[in-house]
Amino acid sequence: MKHTKTFLIAFLMVILLPISAHADNLRIVQFHADWCGGCKLMKPWLNEAKSKYRGKRNVEFIQLDFTNAKTTDKSLDFALKNDLDDVFVRFQKRTGLVVLVDDNQNILSFISYGDGKTALFENIEKAIAQIG
Repeated sequence: MKHTKTFLIAFLMVILLPISAHADNLRIVQFHADWCGGCKLMKPWLNEAKSKYRGKRNVEFIQLDFTNAKTTDKSLDFALKNDLDDVFVRFQKRTGLVVLVDDNQNILSFISYGDGKTALFENIEKAIAQIG
C-alpha cells in the first residue's frame, strides 16, 4: 500500500506540476555573433525594444554570443546557470534570431531578422499578454 501511495503522489506531481507552473517573466533571448549581418540589422530594433520595455518587471533581455568559441562557451555557461539550456541547444547554430521564452523554457515565439521589426514588436507584445 505504501508503494501505491508513493506512486500516486509521484504520478499526480508529474501531471499537475506543468499545469500549475505559471510563468511570470518573459526572456527575450538574442542569438548574436559579431560577424552576423542579420544581428547587425536587428541591433537598433532590440535597442528600441530595450528602451520601450525597460523597467517592466517581467521582461528580461539576454544576449547569447556565438562570435567565437570563447564567447560561445561563456553563453553556454550562462544558459546552464539560468535555465536556458534547452533553448541554447535548440537554436545554438543560428544567429540573427530572437527567441521569446518564459520562465519554464517554453518557447513562445522566435523571430529572425527576415521577419522584420514589426514582427519583433508584435511578438513581444503578444508574449507579454500571454504571460501577464
